[in-house]
Amino acid sequence: MDWSGIEDTFLSMQLFQSRLMKKPSGLISDSLMRDSLLRDKVETTLTLLARQDFINETIEEAEVLWLHNTNNKDGLIRPKISYEWQDDVNVWLGLDLFYGDEQGLFGQFDQKDRLIMGVEWGF
Repeated sequence: MDWSGIEDTFLSMQLFQSRLMKKPSGLISDSLMRDSLLRDKVETTLTLLARQDFINETIEEAEVLWLHNTNNKDGLIRPKISYEWQDDVNVWLGLDLFYGDEQGLFGQFDQKDRLIMGVEWGF
């Protein structure tokens, strides 16, 4: 679901779900299958993106992306700002902030938050 009801603001929410149609063969013995699945049969992840554009400003946009896995109660929060360095060059800076249990896709990185940056060149 996307919404742009507030001027220069964009909100987006999504739900992702994946299902295993049959158990993986050769990974885990049948006797251990119930207690030792590498993942749940159904995995659900929710996302929320909030972006604010700044027209005619040095900082072009600021955004926050949140990914949350409902099975493992883990996720990622990514705040990010973009700066228009030149007409065709933007640079951006953000953080990946992980949380949750070490068994989860995101939670395994809980103690490994990171600074991210990038350059976008349009031509």
